Amino acid sequence: MTDYPFNADKPIKADTITNFCIYTEQNAEHIFRSLFGFVRRAKFRWKDADEIYIGPGCYHHYGSTRNRLVWWNSELTFKLGSAGSNGSSDDVDDGAVTWHYIYIDDSAVNSLASNELTAAEFLNDTTAPTWSDTYHGFYNGNDRCIGAVLASAANAVLEFFHDGSEYIQYADNISEYSGAPSSTWTDVDLTSSIPGFCTRAALSIRATYGDAGSVLYCRVNGQTGATGIVLGTAGAAASYDTIVSAIATSSAQVIEVKYDTATTNTVIINTVGWYFPRGM
Repeated sequence: MTDYPFNADKPIKADTITNFCIYTEQNAEHIFRSLFGFVRRAKFRWKDADEIYIGPGCYHHYGSTRNRLVWWNSELTFKLGSAGSNGSSDDVDDGAVTWHYIYIDDSAVNSLASNELTAAEFLNDTTAPTWSDTYHGFYNGNDRCIGAVLASAANAVLEFFHDGSEYIQYADNISEYSGAPSSTWTDVDLTSSIPGFCTRAALSIRATYGDAGSVLYCRVNGQTGATGIVLGTAGAAASYDTIVSAIATSSAQVIEVKYDTATTNTVIINTVGWYFPRGM
């Protein structure tokens, strides 16, 4: 074929257009598959005890009846609970520290004539999503998860900060561990302070001198390596050492800490934030 269908200086022959259309039709599915899992993440903002803001975004949604990109071009106010933006949402009323996952609601999206979403097409659910290799995203059924918020035992969404990146920071520390692990690997469970899809936490770690200068180590629970990574030191000259670091966790969201020598030195670990995983 000698035609140049996109060159204005060359005539476009009928057989060229036909061939182009045939090619496009045959490859449309492959072209769209390249968009599976597409994310232009929204910026989330805390508003109050039962409301958040969801900034403009675009996500691929593999729905039960339609497979498409959905989007919105303005900041939406989403109210959690069955009396809020979506009647299918879970209420924030269990009197316990609970994760509420923010989903694109498949059933609500299916009824839309367009691909532009409003607050009514999102819902909050206490069921955590799982990763789908097929859809390249985190789903609960056909609902795609785009984020999560933590509710306190007082049934209020905890204040947080987000700039649209992969990191979300809490307004206040969440206490995870306070003790003296000595030289024995000690588990620290982070499930109460990072969402179920997350395996990377931002931790504030304070090593405090007790009776011996020593180095504090951390590792992922269940890892093969026996040494771990250095977090800080506790010594007589500097009674404590505090760092904030991004730490990987096991799939069960557990890390381990210990000192390199037997000691009464203590450790305080607080969660200050968490990170979105790939596909969200």
